[in-house]
Amino acid sequence: MLFGCKISPRRATSVDAATRRMLAASFELTDLGQQSLKGFDAPVEAWLIEREGKAADRFDAFRASRLTRLVGRDHELGLILERWREARHGHGQVVALSGEAGFGKSRMIRAIRASIAEDDHVHITYQCSPLHTNTPRLPVARQLGLAAGFTDADGYA
Repeated sequence: MLFGCKISPRRATSVDAATRRMLAASFELTDLGQQSLKGFDAPVEAWLIEREGKAADRFDAFRASRLTRLVGRDHELGLILERWREARHGHGQVVALSGEAGFGKSRMIRAIRASIAEDDHVHITYQCSPLHTNTPRLPVARQLGLAAGFTDADGYA
């Protein structure tokens, strides 16, 4: 999986059509057209990885364009939105959303964000990766770098 990997501007990395589909919005790509490659009988389509994409998080990058309606979580969504209303009225609240991988945590967050989109608030997302266990502050550094408008060439992460 390439998500979370830093693409070096010194080394060109190209991918095929199948990998391009998996990358979705995680990276900005340039279409190289048909390329004759060693070991292939016919030319294949290739894309050059330019830089990390601007998707807010992995969920946005991989699934946002294919979302369906949230089903079977009305009660949980209602509880969380009630906590939101309490917090907006000055009563501090904390909600911990946890579950196994694939349980729907990211989908629930997406539904919450849609429900409060008209409310005045600041949304910050931090996501960790097992690829970066030795850089625990990386999510914060990335968020600050994006907010400051830094690019990969600036070497912020």
